[in-house]
Order: sequence, then C-alpha cells, then structure tokens
Amino acid sequence: MYSVSYKSLPLSTKVVISYMILEHLINDKKYLTFKEIVENTGLCSRTVRSVLQQLKRLDLVKTLIDISRGNRRHIYRLNFNKLRLTNCRIEDGLYLIDIGFGLRNHMTFKAFRIINQSDLVFYTSHVSSRILELCREDARKYNLQEVTNDVIEEELNKSFIHGEIVSVIYDLLIDFELINKCIDMAQKIGLKVHYAFLPSPLQLLLHKTANFKRMLFKRGNIAIEITRELGPENISGIIKMYRTRYGNCNELIIEELKNSDYDEDSDCTYILYRRLSEVIKGEPT
Repeated sequence: MYSVSYKSLPLSTKVVISYMILEHLINDKKYLTFKEIVENTGLCSRTVRSVLQQLKRLDLVKTLIDISRGNRRHIYRLNFNKLRLTNCRIEDGLYLIDIGFGLRNHMTFKAFRIINQSDLVFYTSHVSSRILELCREDARKYNLQEVTNDVIEEELNKSFIHGEIVSVIYDLLIDFELINKCIDMAQKIGLKVHYAFLPSPLQLLLHKTANFKRMLFKRGNIAIEITRELGPENISGIIKMYRTRYGNCNELIIEELKNSDYDEDSDCTYILYRRLSEVIKGEPT
C-alpha cells in the first residue's frame, strides 16, 4: 500500500486534483468529464490530457467509459485513498470528527484534511463507506465495535511516540459512550485532543428560524429524522431517540428518551435514529 504526496506533484497536476476534490466533496459529483476539467481549471486540453495520464499512472484517478448519452466518453474520479495532502500539515494529536448527517457533500475541507492526513483511524459502524473512502490506503483503520481496548491503547501509544495524527470518526449522538475510552486513553498517554464537526441535527436545531415539521436524512442503512410531531405510531424500530427544547436561559436542552418516555409536547423537537428499512413512508417537509 502506498500514497502519493500532493506536494511532490507539478503545479498543473495540483490544479486538476484541487478541482476534483472540490467537485467530489462539495458538489457531490461522482465522476467528471474531460470537458468539465478543461473548462473549470483554465488549463488547455493538451495539459489536462497529460495530467490525467500522469494521474492514471500513479493510480490517483479511476477512469470509466460512459455510454449513457449515446456516445462513448471517458469520465474520471479521484482515488482519495491514494493521495496524501502534505502541503498543509496539521497539528499532531487525536481528532474527534462528528459526522453529523454523514453526507459527503457536507464534508468540510478541514475535516477532509484531518482524515486524509491521519495515520491511524478509529470509526464506528454508523460511519458510511463514502466517508471512509477518504482515508488513505496506508492508514491503519479499526472499527471501535470490533477492536479490543488493548489494541486501542497499543496503537495510541505508537501514534504518540511517532508523532502521528489520529482520527476518531463517529456520530456524536449515538456513539459518544463508545468513543469515551479513546478520549480517556489519549489523555492518559498525553495525546492532545482536538474536535471537528460536520453539519448535524444539533446544529440545525440551533438555527431557530428553521421552519419545518419533519426532515429526513439517509446515511447508509441509518435514517435520521428530525420532527416536531411524534406519536406512538412512529416510534417503532428506534435505535436512539432524543427530545430537544430551549430552556429559560435560551440554552438548547437535549434528553435521551426510551420508546416509552415520549410525550406529545408541541414545544419540543425530536431527533430519531432508526434502521432504514423501518423509516416511515412520506416525504420530509
């Protein structure tokens, strides 16, 4: 396994890679055409063709032939796991990355840089494969629900000794208890703990002007529902359920509920996590 250093590449290659990162992460484009790359980078066709050939040799792009529009054309996708961003090295330590809604087009450049530069990655089963695709191929990766405490401690010690970057990718609302052991071990060893957040249900609720009755987000096999209307008919199959409301000092109060604890309080908003096969039918409003 290997990764290619961004810093070692020619300027024209960096321009193409930077454009592809933007389109894949922010605009959620799965593939890009040759014409799009030429028009949006300002490079001439000959230069772009040469860059794409170089990226293919380095295994930094995946190429497919698209026949959906009646004619054959090549389309390109960046192989994130082969790329190492060394032009803006981040501080060593352990980074807690809350994936929030877990959508790739919600990814921030800061979170992407952290994940890309991480030598060691811990994650939970609630993190989608599309997020994990951003990890480098040569990074050491562990599912927190499958690894022992001894392995976690050993890997964290190794990272501390070698000055490595560690990421813990998780969902704050449903995985916090699981990642506590990583935080405790890191602090005991002396690893500095940092935080990074992607858009999440809590951030949405902090915008009081948001006007909705029900919103639904799909993340892998998990559905995240934010609703102001809750009844006994739509609490089956819940993995986790939270009630949120504003307190007397305008602070956001969050309570975890059991299925039998809910009440129909019009002043509250509920955050529900359930398996996708158990999502209530109906479009979010």
